Amino acid sequence: MTPQGAETRLLILTTTRWTPVGMTFGLVTFVPLDRGLSLSQLGTLIAAGCLLALVFQLPITGIATTLGNRSVLLAAAALALVATTTLAVARDPTQLSIAVVAVGVSRGLDIGVLEAWYVDALRARAPLASFGDAIARAGGTIGTSVAFGVLVCGLLATWDPVPGWSALVLPALSAAALTAVHLVAVALLIPSPSRAVPRISSPSTHRIRTSIHLSIHLALTTPTLRWVLLSQAVGAAALVATGTLIPAQLVELTGGHGAGAAVFGPAAAVGWVLHGLGTSFVAVLGPRIGFAATAAIGRGALGLVVLGLSFMTQVEGVIAGMILALLALGVAHAADRAAVQHTVRPDEIGDAAAAFLAVTTVAAGVSSFVLLPLADVTTMQIALVAAAGASFVSAAINLPLAGRRRRG
Repeated sequence: MTPQGAETRLLILTTTRWTPVGMTFGLVTFVPLDRGLSLSQLGTLIAAGCLLALVFQLPITGIATTLGNRSVLLAAAALALVATTTLAVARDPTQLSIAVVAVGVSRGLDIGVLEAWYVDALRARAPLASFGDAIARAGGTIGTSVAFGVLVCGLLATWDPVPGWSALVLPALSAAALTAVHLVAVALLIPSPSRAVPRISSPSTHRIRTSIHLSIHLALTTPTLRWVLLSQAVGAAALVATGTLIPAQLVELTGGHGAGAAVFGPAAAVGWVLHGLGTSFVAVLGPRIGFAATAAIGRGALGLVVLGLSFMTQVEGVIAGMILALLALGVAHAADRAAVQHTVRPDEIGDAAAAFLAVTTVAAGVSSFVLLPLADVTTMQIALVAAAGASFVSAAINLPLAGRRRRG
């Protein structure tokens, strides 16, 4: 396999992986609500999915090293296929519970594994070749693929061609079909390892435990990283507001789950394109004022947008707010990731990224467990105000780091 061939496979598999994720971005909210679950029940299920995803995320480097990248990618694709298929056909609460939890776990199971496979494949053929540009292009492909998937989901919900079916069934089945395509693509495009994959033995489990220990140790012993992780943990409430509360708000305003999905899709697609542009914004502003200050700007802006959404009573206003929220979220997340990379040594970036992802996953689960029942037992407005307040606190947490840079 040539270096160019490896990059082509990376981009193809990134597209097939993240397009169905985009299609299920709103469906994870719309489908359970359409089939009778309450926001409180949905929040509990999302929290359970996040916590189970964490079980795999922390040791994923060690697991991939032990079992092989190909095996992990195949397992993740198979679980994603089960999750999306179950989401499409689920009718009772038990089936919906399995679907929502499995979607959450499948999204976290293979984070970073495809990129790790590409780096290994490239170094096997060209040990001195640079892989940064290809990884960056793959990152851009993720945003484009998610935006395309969300758009297709909205268009299919608008089309609603089958009488007697919910408008959400065809988008969910289409997401399952695309996930099956991804599973086949992984099997065909990633070659089997030439050497036997090691069994899980004492040295293997030691590597897994070591990867977990290094991530936790780094988070506890690096002061700047602790502040970044704390900011990310508190700010996860706004992430839940953007991904779950806003779709539920659209259901209330449009009067139907299918109608909400039809409106949500095109608007979220625009938002995800702007979300990707947040990286470019951070690349320009971050080196000038510092990544912590840039993250504070992004999270402060996100808080203002979510606060404004709490007072919106028109669909058009919610759509505009969601687009701006995704842009601000892109700035905040890109700045946080850059701050992490500039805080630790190059050989610690992988462990720091694992800690960052773990904190995000746990915080998103906790926020879902709190905010969705809050919206259920009070009002959507109160839940959005609470999420906005958390975003403002998250922005304030970044200020000491920004001040430290100015004094330096």
